Amino acid sequence: MSIEDNLALLESLDQKGTSLRRPAGWVAWGSVITAGIVMAVLIFLAQRKLEQVRRQVEGEEERLTKVQKERAKAQTERDTARQLAQNYQSILSNVTKTTALAAATDATAKSGAGTLFPRVYLQIVNEDDRDYAKQVGKMLQDHGLLVLAVEYVSKAAGLKQTQVRYYKKAEEPEAERIRDLLKQSGETGAITVYLKQDNNTKVRPNRFEVWFASHAAR
Repeated sequence: MSIEDNLALLESLDQKGTSLRRPAGWVAWGSVITAGIVMAVLIFLAQRKLEQVRRQVEGEEERLTKVQKERAKAQTERDTARQLAQNYQSILSNVTKTTALAAATDATAKSGAGTLFPRVYLQIVNEDDRDYAKQVGKMLQDHGLLVLAVEYVSKAAGLKQTQVRYYKKAEEPEAERIRDLLKQSGETGAITVYLKQDNNTKVRPNRFEVWFASHAAR
């Protein structure tokens, strides 16, 4: 072949190579574009899923916060109820049997029904006997009597025997019962004293007075 033929052959081959490289380039670019589109779709779907998960997490956090608030509120209410119960128990523990009996007696008196509970007033002639009188008063309370007070009466210091004073003759049996209880507690010399006030309307029924002879001086 001549030189001219060889050059023509080379030019023909070059043209064919160029024509072949162009489709390959388009294929390569098409692959890149397709990969980019797929990547964009995947990123979009991932972001969408991530947003759904974030919303679910926020919803769970809101529910958890609500539950924690409700729990804290319930605990506060429980603590408040417990404190109220403790306060109520404390109040009850400070209410003596005397107070309860007094309330019941007053209610009975106001209603006009039944008979008043026996009321006992304690009188001491020596201030040092106050604790002793309280102990005896507790014993009388345990036997259903309403013990209202311990009063110091200095002018009766010369009292020689412990006395159970009663105002009405019909109440003598109860006065004797009180006397016997005092004797059982150690007041062996206790006596009953009838004050003869049957017609005195100012004297309430079932009222008794225990006058202690000086116990501390014995």
